[in-house]
Amino acid sequence: MCAIVSVALAVALAGAASAQEASAVSVGARQGAMAPSADSASYTCTVRPGSFKFCGRVVVLPGERVTVSVSDSGTVTRGDFQAVDRSTQQVLGTVIGVLPSFGHAVIWRNDTDHSVIVDLLASADDEGRIDGQLVAGG
Repeated sequence: MCAIVSVALAVALAGAASAQEASAVSVGARQGAMAPSADSASYTCTVRPGSFKFCGRVVVLPGERVTVSVSDSGTVTRGDFQAVDRSTQQVLGTVIGVLPSFGHAVIWRNDTDHSVIVDLLASADDEGRIDGQLVAGG
């Protein structure tokens, strides 16, 4: 069943006319899966002090948490992050000073009854490249 959902998702995403349609297909596929599965995205982005920059996006199902981690492979290894609701642009949560040693820092928990598309924004005290993982799941 999961393989069928994955193939259907890949076909739907390939044929989607816009990023918004692709996101809607992704949400529907995750909700229709037999067991909840985490949505995750590796991110790499250039950050600078004083401004938050888009770094990634995940779909968060009801009851799931959004977590972020920082890798030690970037030129910047300490970051500040915001989880932002893509549809309303509301800041859902913020974590400051995340280091590789923290593991996955929780930014926000979806306590609503609907899925939310969450954008990850990042900033840092130093300018450079920051790498890591963004996860929505259990």
